[in-house]
Amino acid sequence: MINSVTKEDEKRSRLPEIQLVRALLIIAVIMIHSTSFATLKMKESDYYFVYHFLNISMSFATPAFVFLSSFVLFYSYYPRPLNGALISSFYRKRITYVIIPYVLFSIIYFVLYYNTYTPNMPADETFRSFLIKLATGKAYTHLYYVFIMAQLYVLFPLLLIVFRRFPNLIKWAVPLGLVIQLAFFTWNEQFLHLTNLMSWAPSYTMQYMLGAILGIYYPQLRGWLQWSKDGATPKRVSLWLASFGVWLGSLIAMLIVFYDIRMNGTIYSPLMLDVLKMFYSITSAIMLLHIAPSLYRFLPKKELRFFDSIAVFSFGIYLIHPLLLFYYRKFPPESGISVYYHLWYAAGFCLALGVSWLIVAGAARFMPGAALLFGELPRRR
Repeated sequence: MINSVTKEDEKRSRLPEIQLVRALLIIAVIMIHSTSFATLKMKESDYYFVYHFLNISMSFATPAFVFLSSFVLFYSYYPRPLNGALISSFYRKRITYVIIPYVLFSIIYFVLYYNTYTPNMPADETFRSFLIKLATGKAYTHLYYVFIMAQLYVLFPLLLIVFRRFPNLIKWAVPLGLVIQLAFFTWNEQFLHLTNLMSWAPSYTMQYMLGAILGIYYPQLRGWLQWSKDGATPKRVSLWLASFGVWLGSLIAMLIVFYDIRMNGTIYSPLMLDVLKMFYSITSAIMLLHIAPSLYRFLPKKELRFFDSIAVFSFGIYLIHPLLLFYYRKFPPESGISVYYHLWYAAGFCLALGVSWLIVAGAARFMPGAALLFGELPRRR
């Protein structure tokens, strides 16, 4: 039963629209990080709402990356013959292209933080602090995503075996993921009180399970998800409009609630905020699957090559861009004129994206072994 797949399944095609989704997600991540300081420092500005909108509207990025990773894994691995060699290959690739870069960048960021903020910490305490941060994804603020994925990589083969052996259970994946995630949020609010709640895999079970089920059934669901004139039946149009309306409603709720928190100091239930963010990230991920194929069809080839290149190097860009922002923020505008600050924040985004891309692309082309630092890269030419 586990190995019974059709030849059609084994020949699942490459999905160019998924590369576009990946590129949009890494751009969203960099937008969040590039505007984070502005949401604190520019509250007196007449254009604060712009920074707030850019920061909050992009906040789906990390949970949507979890969704996308699950989608790609199950789309790629579910139809393939499941055996020890496949699982061994899976873990070997993740250790080589994910865990080793994570460890190396954890060292880089920890040394940076140590030299900047705690240069007098005793050696034994420093080493102990590093091991704790490495084991919990806290060596720097953005590395928690890799820590999340490492937890989900442990779970993936088990889920794959279960879904292959008991395919009727797949339809229960999303409800089960929702129950686990809500239970974890509730348990944390009532008892755990974790300060790094979003660093733990149960905080993303809904996104992970939704990615799994869409990845498994994407060949059958592709026509329903993609906006197109050819597929515009009344049922599909109703689905598209409903998903757009739900996404827009969740975005408006996010903008209003977090504006109230930032500007008025209003305190909301942590559980309510966790559920709202979960809902917004899920609807945003689905919206990306809706719009990406249309964008892919209508964007000129030059722009598509740009996005494809961003997607190919996205993991390396993710790892290194905070390092550039760290040093860039040491040189804020000396003038008090607000226009200079707006230009400075815009330039920070361009630097974080553009220079990170140049570094990773250059390493892929000229640096032997660059994959151990920046993750899986195209073969050198």
